[in-house]
Amino acid sequence: MLTRCPRALLVWSVALLSGQACSHPQTRAPEQSGHRPISFFIYADSSIAEHGDGAVRAEFQEFVDHLGSQSRYGSVGIALNYPYLTYVTGRGPASFAIDAAKMKRYEANVRVAHEMGLPVVVGFNDGPWFSPGGPFYAYWKTADGGRFLARYQDGQVNESLHSKGSLTKEELEPFLGINLYDVKRSQDALLLTLSPYATKYRRARLKVLDLALAEWQRIERTYPGTIQAITTDSEVCDFSFRSVPSGDALPIGHEKSMTEPFCRRYGITDCDAFFRNHQFTYKSSEERHWFDFRAEAHRKFVSDTVSAIRKRFPSTVIYTHQLGTLDEKLILDYRRQDFASPQRTAFVNGSIPGVTANVYEGRDADFRELVSQVSEKADGHGWALAEFNPGKNWPGSRVELSQFSFDLLRFLSDHDVSIITLLAWQSNALDAGIKDSGVDDAVKRFLSEGPDARNAR
Repeated sequence: MLTRCPRALLVWSVALLSGQACSHPQTRAPEQSGHRPISFFIYADSSIAEHGDGAVRAEFQEFVDHLGSQSRYGSVGIALNYPYLTYVTGRGPASFAIDAAKMKRYEANVRVAHEMGLPVVVGFNDGPWFSPGGPFYAYWKTADGGRFLARYQDGQVNESLHSKGSLTKEELEPFLGINLYDVKRSQDALLLTLSPYATKYRRARLKVLDLALAEWQRIERTYPGTIQAITTDSEVCDFSFRSVPSGDALPIGHEKSMTEPFCRRYGITDCDAFFRNHQFTYKSSEERHWFDFRAEAHRKFVSDTVSAIRKRFPSTVIYTHQLGTLDEKLILDYRRQDFASPQRTAFVNGSIPGVTANVYEGRDADFRELVSQVSEKADGHGWALAEFNPGKNWPGSRVELSQFSFDLLRFLSDHDVSIITLLAWQSNALDAGIKDSGVDDAVKRFLSEGPDARNAR
């Protein structure tokens, strides 16, 4: 898939979509159902376009064959992930441009979807869960001695930054290609700041985003009505510590563009002392300030992206793709990390809220609680699951997973979900595949029978 957050996390996203690519988003299902239609999207492999339109068409047809087609209960479409900060050419801010070769293959995917009458969702995904490589990252991760890097993990580079300050470009370059999912070296991945106070980098990111949006605007005008929604950077979050194999918490620290504005706001005179080896529990109001400050920064990051998209796409549905956590659960079970991504970070003016949600081993209690909380906040408006797989580590049979998934789809329909993006199609190192799992059978049944179908056949 796209680069993304640890898979134990829940996130959500939304769009009021249904019908084929030439249709307009619907806000209510037909009266006979009493439910909204749900638009199902599946992430496609954009690189298949290198083998020609026929290969793309075959992939899309396979999706339709397995998942079904448009009905009054919903539709099937294509999701494309576009890492806008990675697919860049040039040598610096004055010469950065969109990678035309990469854009050509994305355009081929939209062209085939248009010909087949399939709607498309485009995810402008970078931020914390980036794809390594490319001149934009190489420039900004080495700029000003690593000034714009987030002290996000506990690896060699970040520890050096924390203790010694600036590093040379030569010292940083060996770490530029490390992927967040590199089992042996992920702790040394270089991540850029999410702070809105790092204004120089903030402007540069939004400038490149606008270059990408201009190209997608051209594609939309060439194949009108096909791109029915756009999503924002996925799962914007960070953390202050993580657990180590012993179970102890390891403080990681943060860049000065995050800590210094925080200390100024709350009158903390010795900022370094406050953060040094600080293990946050968030039981005091002082510590809670740090959580809320970071959540505010993450929400601003998303808001910046939404605003940039809205300028180019004034009438297209935009939905956020944020990390969803249960209300007031500030430290998650996954590595005991404080991601500072409460549900409110998904609610941004000019967009519809959205999250990722997976169900592991059939344990769906937390999932259902999250859905209920988000639905209540959405207040009767549609919302979406930006990445959804109900069959993670499924212990039973395909038939059992099909029924389990169908029951969840009915539950989601009852809670105003209007778009679901399935991940992933084929099994890989990170995700269990939807294809032939039983989940695909459940989607096809839902589109055929609807949410009011009887529990058992």
